[in-house]
Amino acid sequence: MKETIEGLSLETIEELFKIPKQKRALGERAVGAEETCWRMNGEISIGVVFVESSRTDGPKFTATERTTLRSEVQTGLNWLASQHPTGNLTWVFNYQYVSINVANGNNNSAEDYWRNPAMQAVSYNGNSNYTGDWNGVANYRKHMRENNESAHAIVIFITPYGTDWHAYASNSRFTLANRNNWGGWGINTIDAITAHEICHLFGAADEYTGSGTPCNSCTSKHGCSQTVNGNCKSCAAGGGVPCIMDQNSLQICTFTRAQIGWPVLTSPRLPAKTPVHVVSRSANKLDIFVTDLNKNIMTAAWEPAFTDGWRGWWVLNGGKARAGAPVIPVSRSTDKLDAFVIGTDNKVYTAAWEPTFKDWWHGWWLLNQGMAAPGAAVTAVSRSKDKLDVFVVGTDGYVYTAAWEPGFTSWRGWWRIGNIKVPQGAYVHAVSRSTDKLDIFVTDVNGRVMTAAWEPAFKDGWHGWWHVQGGMAAPGASVTAVSRSKDKLDIFVTGTDGRVWTAAWQAGFTSWKGWWVIGSIKLPQGSAVHAVSRSTDKLDIFATDVNSKIHTAAWEPAFTSGWKGWWTLNGGMAAPGAPVTAVSRSKDKLDVFVTGLDGRVWTAAWEPAFTDWWHGWWPIGL
Repeated sequence: MKETIEGLSLETIEELFKIPKQKRALGERAVGAEETCWRMNGEISIGVVFVESSRTDGPKFTATERTTLRSEVQTGLNWLASQHPTGNLTWVFNYQYVSINVANGNNNSAEDYWRNPAMQAVSYNGNSNYTGDWNGVANYRKHMRENNESAHAIVIFITPYGTDWHAYASNSRFTLANRNNWGGWGINTIDAITAHEICHLFGAADEYTGSGTPCNSCTSKHGCSQTVNGNCKSCAAGGGVPCIMDQNSLQICTFTRAQIGWPVLTSPRLPAKTPVHVVSRSANKLDIFVTDLNKNIMTAAWEPAFTDGWRGWWVLNGGKARAGAPVIPVSRSTDKLDAFVIGTDNKVYTAAWEPTFKDWWHGWWLLNQGMAAPGAAVTAVSRSKDKLDVFVVGTDGYVYTAAWEPGFTSWRGWWRIGNIKVPQGAYVHAVSRSTDKLDIFVTDVNGRVMTAAWEPAFKDGWHGWWHVQGGMAAPGASVTAVSRSKDKLDIFVTGTDGRVWTAAWQAGFTSWKGWWVIGSIKLPQGSAVHAVSRSTDKLDIFATDVNSKIHTAAWEPAFTSGWKGWWTLNGGMAAPGAPVTAVSRSKDKLDVFVTGLDGRVWTAAWEPAFTDWWHGWWPIGL
């Protein structure tokens, strides 16, 4: 049947008139020389050459094997394309099926005995008579790349002939040879093997240990970006994370992404002991905040829908604070965020975000002319939906508070709370143990652990300060509080002996109970002990000891012998006493964050489904 031009597809028209792809929009252009350093971006031509014997005694695939192998290769490459963070990766396939009059070699043979005659049998787009050597492979690649105007071109040889290895890649080609049942992996795992080997062609390093060419260094550099092999299983913290370059797991770690030329997060560099503050604004969503060495206030985010991992880091509306200054986030209702910080002018600032803000964060706004001493921190809590209370130690050493709720046209305060004196720069920790009830904790200039409380029934304002059971710590030492269920409070502090101490209160107690020491680890005086409740009446705490090791301990009513731990958390390291921040993003799930010894942000995670302990640590950016 004769077709009219109007009835033809664009692809058919291009074939009829030999219009090279993209020239309709870009105009005539010559394809430049291929880049010496390869990055896995853009369009890449793939020549898939099936090489079999024409001899009755030669090796051949069955029709089923051929179909499976073709499907597996395409699946592996399409998986890689699906992982690209911007979607800028496509493949153009050319399939060749050649038969050669060559007998099978032994398993120790090189590939040239079948590759060279195979190349002489290849015919592509009017080009044939390719030479039976590497020049023939190079010319086939060149013709594919120029015809398709691709960034790169690769040849994949698939053969039942024997070679030294069942799968290997170099010289812009990848070979799959039928040896030992595909190396013991099986024909239905060729997708992962393909993705692994293609990543090698773009600079990715192996991350496994054992046989083959195992990695043994986390500092060797690879790819155009010269990225370290930080997920090498022999030296990465906790044995590294699953990755396509380690046992062909269909995941791509951050280091491999960078090595193959994909855009990746770059972690801000932070001063030692910089607190990484985190909030979960709704189930399984995480937002973290830091101030980097350049005084930029930065944020990053994660949720399950982010298949490419963490997103960020973004400078939060141009905000500036002293390097390493704590940025305190709070979620006052689902998917609403407020952040607080002491600016470089020592004034208190706030910014806000919610889904209706289509133009990013709003703020920063000066919070009622509030002032603090250099190095001070402002803390915040939401005691009920859409209500905010913030606390800070003023320049006079007194504790001040301000408040906001939807009925207020602006923030109200600052009001002084009592008359205790606190070292400038000390944290005032706040917690809401039930709706509209507030409790705050601080260590005063005399080293006494103090608390005060507020609730609507207190018509005369805040009550306190009270000395908690004679508790003592370094002046200004951080006191961390958590409410594990309604009207129950647990507090934690590093004592003057460097050990971790805890006390507790609940409705019905006539006074606080404690102090009890938890385990035997030693922390620098004043160090923060972070606490979180992942479900009713369960507690997990975290700290960095004097030897830079990150530890965790846990308590729940079923532990009749008291606290369990301390356990070293997957080999994590940070500066002695560095704060480890934890959050529970949904029931019984934990995520922790810390500034590592390299000044980057690191994270680890735990949930009951992890039968092998914590997972991580992972850097949030290179």
